[in-house]
Amino acid sequence: MRVVSISVNGLARAVENGFFDWLADQDADVVCVQDHRMRAYEIEDQNLIPEGYEAYFIDGELNEHGGVGIYTRHFPKAIMYGFANEQADREGRFIQADFDKVSVASVLAPCALGRE
Repeated sequence: MRVVSISVNGLARAVENGFFDWLADQDADVVCVQDHRMRAYEIEDQNLIPEGYEAYFIDGELNEHGGVGIYTRHFPKAIMYGFANEQADREGRFIQADFDKVSVASVLAPCALGRE
């Protein structure tokens, strides 16, 4: 199983800039996407799912940042949205797809700002 991971810095803009063309060259079975900056329902509404893939996304409370997702060519046995951490789950930082012998997570780690 080939897995790739990419921080797209806005999924709609990434698609406009050739993300799906790049993805086609990767021959990836699973694609972990971070920082999609959209509501999960908008991804399907705007047809931002590459042909041949299923899509699972979690968004943050704010569209300006955050949100992670997984595109997969294989149907997972289960999808876990968030990881029971209220702050991280509000920011859409974790999604996991469980397959027969492996689990794949798309994670958006927080940026450390300042010294606090």
